[in-house]
Amino acid sequence: MSNLATQTISGLDEMRSVLRTFIEHEVAFTINTDWPEVIEGGRLRSQYQLLRNKDMLSEDELKTCTKNAFAASFIKKPGIEAYL
Repeated sequence: MSNLATQTISGLDEMRSVLRTFIEHEVAFTINTDWPEVIEGGRLRSQYQLLRNKDMLSEDELKTCTKNAFAASFIKKPGIEAYL
């Protein structure tokens, strides 16, 4: 959402293109929150819903993003299911 809010990307079509390029080239990436109290739709659950509803990422691809985030974090938390 922050990329949309700051106009780093031009819109949902460009976001889809970037994400699909990452997938195509097997680039590991994560979905994160930036200023969720300031940016509308910035909460992680809202972001996942948008990505699913706009067919940008599949359920399995979102699970992979979450696994990537947990693998990259120094904070260990139980199970990823609560975040999907």
